[in-house]
Amino acid sequence: MAEPTNSSLVPKLVSVSCTIAVVHDHLLGWDKETGSWLHDSPDMKAFPYGLSITDSAIINGSMEDSNLQDTMSATNFGAGTKEYGDMPPDDLDKWRPWEGTAAPTIFQSGMTVEAAYANSKQNYITIMNINSGMRINFKAFLTGLSDSFKVSWDSTSAYGRMDPIKSFQGTSRSVTLSWDVPAANIEEGVQNLRKFTNFAKMLYPLYTKQGNASSMLAPPMMAVRMTNLVCQGPIGSIRGLTGTLSGFTFSPDLDSGFFEVNDASLLAD
Repeated sequence: MAEPTNSSLVPKLVSVSCTIAVVHDHLLGWDKETGSWLHDSPDMKAFPYGLSITDSAIINGSMEDSNLQDTMSATNFGAGTKEYGDMPPDDLDKWRPWEGTAAPTIFQSGMTVEAAYANSKQNYITIMNINSGMRINFKAFLTGLSDSFKVSWDSTSAYGRMDPIKSFQGTSRSVTLSWDVPAANIEEGVQNLRKFTNFAKMLYPLYTKQGNASSMLAPPMMAVRMTNLVCQGPIGSIRGLTGTLSGFTFSPDLDSGFFEVNDASLLAD
């Protein structure tokens, strides 16, 4: 009778989902007279999906019509400056630039067609830990995408008033992504597990050691990018959307099954 051997299970298909609570890089709000965002920077012109709509003749015309009776003009407000101040072109998201474009061979495992498509079209999901610079990439087999904008109001009831007094508090945004991570072979399945291992690691804070003492260096701030739909900045120079993740779900598809790996060298670093 053969001796039992230890084998590792590698999922053939994993469903993943996560939600990022967006941390906006700029003061958000728009100018009544022009219809433009307050900070007339390339990032704000392209908020939130990489395209500028304020250059549209229809938008500009509607703003001109709405301001015909407005006696306040910003044309002489501050010689040589814009009404709300000008943002220097190099003052864009100082935390960390989204470093260039992806290497053409970012995906080397799996089916040739899907890997080539993801590489050439840059249709993939990138998740980055801002403080460490660690990043992981998944082919964009999307199963769900929702972008939620929520306006918060404080409500105070007052004696004699039928309706409560409403005070504006702020507008928040959260993006939920769901996608599948398939493995065409054992090698790609192992690579996927490594990505999930790093994904989990990125959700924990960074620590620094001094002697026998440890202290937290930075919380797990994240950035997520998926084409122009989950990004910041104009098309052509998009970067990751900054925010905080509440976590992610890792759900292997049991119907698809698992690879049984008995070769320890496949799992070694």
